[in-house]
Amino acid sequence: MDLNPGNHWLGADRFNNLYQIGEQGDKLSLIRAILRGFSRIPYENLSKIIKLYRSGPNIRLPTEVMEDHIASGLGGTCFSLTFLLQAVLERYGLPSYPVMAEMRAGRNVHCCLVVRVGERKYLLDPGYLLHTPLELDRTKSQTFDVGFSSVGLKFDPKGHYYDLYTLNQEGEKWRYRFHDLPTPPQDFLKYWRSSFRWKGMRGIYLTRFTEEGLYYLHNDFMRRTTPQGKKNYRLKGEDSVVEEIFGIKRELLEEAKEVLRRGRELCNGRAISR
Repeated sequence: MDLNPGNHWLGADRFNNLYQIGEQGDKLSLIRAILRGFSRIPYENLSKIIKLYRSGPNIRLPTEVMEDHIASGLGGTCFSLTFLLQAVLERYGLPSYPVMAEMRAGRNVHCCLVVRVGERKYLLDPGYLLHTPLELDRTKSQTFDVGFSSVGLKFDPKGHYYDLYTLNQEGEKWRYRFHDLPTPPQDFLKYWRSSFRWKGMRGIYLTRFTEEGLYYLHNDFMRRTTPQGKKNYRLKGEDSVVEEIFGIKRELLEEAKEVLRRGRELCNGRAISR
């Protein structure tokens, strides 16, 4: 499996053409323009669930991600989005490297990118819908406005890691921890493939940032987050919301739900047979 981002120029060019990135005044402005394009791409695991059912745990590389996005509004999970972003940055002569993160669910369950601009480094995280470059600074804690809330970064000098947390009216909430160390391609691929077996593949997850706020969907539960607060919804089979809010064709949601239903029936059958 080729995880050299420079060899995935076709997917990167399709992204650049779709969102008309063009030339920018400086590298940081270019990165911000690229992230604005990524703000249109949803986080979703429908494509991963369907892919697993159709062809097994085969990863979606940048060209496939962009073809699916253009045709059906799909995006991807943190691995496919992070690698697509890495390929786009590489196309503009901005080398970056992936880092793995620890969350409450465990170690190496999330990934993001670090890119250097001059003497400074920045964290980029399309999988967590952070569409702002976050400067890595070991000397002080920093807070960034990311639209739907504020995000903070703290460096721990003893553990040599960064903690990322969100800030809103409810206070501070820890999200994940990472070391500023490049993840070798073979390890990145190993974690990517193992993610097909993670607990998060047992349900539907969608997230997208819009002008109305950050929308998060898990099965039939949906939440909209704005700087003013949160509002929860129960959809009760209203699959049309996937097209209206997340921009994804509803038949793909229906297919993913059917795959999960069959998987549950198979597991129940095995349990009964025992």
